[in-house]
This record gives sequence, C-alpha cells and structure tokens, in this order.
Amino acid sequence: KVLGHWNDGKLDSKILIISRDIHAVLNYPPLFKRLAEEVDPRDIWYRWLHGTAYAQLQLPQVYFDVNPGTCPIDATLLHPASADMQDVLHQAVWSGNDQLQAFPCAAVNRSGLSQR
Repeated sequence: KVLGHWNDGKLDSKILIISRDIHAVLNYPPLFKRLAEEVDPRDIWYRWLHGTAYAQLQLPQVYFDVNPGTCPIDATLLHPASADMQDVLHQAVWSGNDQLQAFPCAAVNRSGLSQR
C-alpha cells in the first residue's frame, strides 16, 4: 500500500506512507543508487511504483496546496500554513476549549485569515 497525496495519478512526494515490503525493495542498495540519480522526486516514485501492484490510497484529512488562509474543518495536516495560521492553530489547540481542540481549523476560519 502507498498512502499519499496524488495529483493526476502521480504521487506527490511531500508526504507518503509505504509498506515495509515496498520500502525494502526501494531501499535495496543498487536500486537506491539509481533512484538517487534521478532529478524529480515525483518522477522517481511514479516510475518505480508504476510497474508494481500497489493500492493507491489518499491520506485522509490531509490537504496540500490550499489557498492562503483556507483551513478545511477536518484537516489533520495542512500545507502551506502561514505563520499567522500556525499561531491561530497553536492557540486553538492549547485553548482548553474542547471544540477548538478537536477542530482547530474552526478558529482559523473564524479569524478572518482567509480574507487577507
């Protein structure tokens, strides 16, 4: 299994989770050396995984390339996040408010950061 952020059928290598068997194959020294010679990480993963039988799974509640100030309510991981957004998220998580601790993006959405 390969869990990650997929764009047009290609794996975006910002974050991914692979099973031990795929890791062992890709970490084989002669193969690793060839992989290290490649230029674009997305092309590396796509090229080497394309010939294998793997399950393509999207990471749940993970959002990449979101518009500035946008924070999906169910987000567990968000990229990019400005310093202002990170500050609001941090305050929400440590607020002692159970609702904000469970859904810190609600604080970002209320803060008006998306209007800036």
